[in-house]
Amino acid sequence: MPALEAANISLQATVTLSSGDYMEHLHSLKEKDCRIFIASFSTTLARKVFCQAYHLGMYGSDYAWVLSGAPQDSWWRDTSGTNCSSSQLVEAVQGVVLVAAHGSIIGTKASESGLTNSQFLQEFSRTGQPLTEYVTHTYDALWAIALALRQHFSTSQLPMSTSANDIVLRSLSTLW
Repeated sequence: MPALEAANISLQATVTLSSGDYMEHLHSLKEKDCRIFIASFSTTLARKVFCQAYHLGMYGSDYAWVLSGAPQDSWWRDTSGTNCSSSQLVEAVQGVVLVAAHGSIIGTKASESGLTNSQFLQEFSRTGQPLTEYVTHTYDALWAIALALRQHFSTSQLPMSTSANDIVLRSLSTLW
């Protein structure tokens, strides 16, 4: 996408973290100068990841973390399994965006994509892929990213020649 490249935004890595390798992966991501992270962790791994992110300085205004979860989860208040204090974990998660999913549109109106729940499910069934709990989350995440990019480029000096719908459809085609 030329507009993303012009803004110096590119996909640097896709990694799967586990409790056995998260430190190695975080070091690698830091070396690659990755600044935007979209992730989903267990609460145990989240504590470890953010403790390590704290020690590596991978938090604060120079970094963006978008995680699945809800504020009431409060996993950052428990330091068990980490070598961080409560204040260090709290500092590391400042500015983290937590995204909780409903799994479907509330009500019967069409979403930003122009599809209702039933229309989306009908369209998805044509892909032949299994409908898991992550399908709607992935679709919504791609739309959120596309809409955020569209908003960003509409207020910046950089041209955005790709519609949000095109961004989502291209991204989904690589997944399915």
